Amino acid sequence: MGKRANTAATKVATKKTKVEPTPDPAFTSVGDAIMQAEQIPERVREMLVEMLPFSLKFASDERHELQEMAVDMAEQTLNGKKSALTESVATEDAALATLKASESTLGATVTSAESAVAEQKEVVESTKAALSEATAAEKASVADLEKQQADQQTAKETMETSKKDKSSMEAAFAEHFPPIQEGDGKAHFKKLEPFLKKIQIESTLLTALPSTCAKSKDKRGTFDHLVLQELDKAFNAKIAALAEAIAGEVPAAEKREAGVAAAQEKATAEWEARKKASAEYEAAVTELSVRQEHLKDSKKAVDEFLPKVEATTAALSAAKEALATFEAGPFTNFATLKSRVAAVPEEPAAEEAPAEEAPAEEAAAAAE
Repeated sequence: MGKRANTAATKVATKKTKVEPTPDPAFTSVGDAIMQAEQIPERVREMLVEMLPFSLKFASDERHELQEMAVDMAEQTLNGKKSALTESVATEDAALATLKASESTLGATVTSAESAVAEQKEVVESTKAALSEATAAEKASVADLEKQQADQQTAKETMETSKKDKSSMEAAFAEHFPPIQEGDGKAHFKKLEPFLKKIQIESTLLTALPSTCAKSKDKRGTFDHLVLQELDKAFNAKIAALAEAIAGEVPAAEKREAGVAAAQEKATAEWEARKKASAEYEAAVTELSVRQEHLKDSKKAVDEFLPKVEATTAALSAAKEALATFEAGPFTNFATLKSRVAAVPEEPAAEEAPAEEAPAEEAAAAAE
C-alpha cells in the first residue's frame, strides 16, 4: 500500500507543476526593434508591441483583418527604422568622403593663411607709422594754432591798452598842460606826472620840470620855457606815436585773424587725417586678428584630420553594422513571422484498444 500512495502523490505533483513557455527570440527581437524605432512616438511603439502577440503570432492565413492591419503597422515601423539606419550609413559615408576630399587642401590652406597673416602684419606696421605721423602733424598744427591765437589775444590786449593810453594822455594833456603854461602848474603837474614815464624827454629837463611848473609865468626864464616846450613836444610825439600804432594795428590784426583762420583750418584737416589714420590702423589690427584666428583654425584642422577620419570611419562601420544586424535579425525575423502559414494537420492514426490496467494492478497488489 505504501508504494501505491507514493505513486498517486507523484501524479498529483506532476499535474500541479506548470512549465513556463520559453520566449521566442525571433519574436522578442521584433518587439525590441519596434521600441527602438524613434521616428514614431513612444506611446505608439508601446501600443504596437502590445498588439504583436495578438497579431504577428498568428499565421498569415489565420489572421483577421484587424490583425493584418496591426502587422502592416509594425512593418511600416520596421521599414522606417531600416530607412533611418540606411540614411545614417549614407550620412556617415558622405561625411567620410568629404573629409578625405579635404585632405589635399588642408596644407594649402595653412600656407595661404600664413601668407595672409604676414601680409597683414606689414599693413599693420604701415598704418601704425602713418598714424604716428598724422598724430605728430596734428600736435604741431594744434600748437601753431594755439600760438597764433595767443599772439592775436596779446595784440588785441596791446591795442586796447594803446587806445586807453592815448585817450587818457590826450585828455590829461589837454586839461592840465595849458594851466601849467599859464603859471598855475603845481597842482596840474601832479596830474601829468603819471604819464612822464611813458614819454621820451631828456633826464635834465625831466628833473627840472617840477621846479619849472611850480614857478609863475612871469618868474620863468629861458630854460624854463625850453623845458615846457620839450614837455609839449614829448606829449604830442607820444600821442602821435600811439595814434600811428593804433592805425597800423588794423591791417596787422586782419593779417593775424587770417593766420588764425588758416591755422584753424589746418588743425581741423590734421585732426581729420589723424582720425582716418587711427581708423585704418584699428581696422588693420582687427583684420590681422581675424587672419591669425583663421591660421589657428587651419592648423587645428590639420591636427584634427586623422582623428576625425578615424572617428568618422568608426561611425560608418558602426552604422553599417547596426543596419546589417537589424536586417539579419529583427527585419528578417519579422518577414518570416509575417509570411508563415499554418501547418497542415496530419491524419489521426487508428485508435488501439486500451490495455486493461486494472487486472494488472490487482495482480501486483496480490503479489505484495
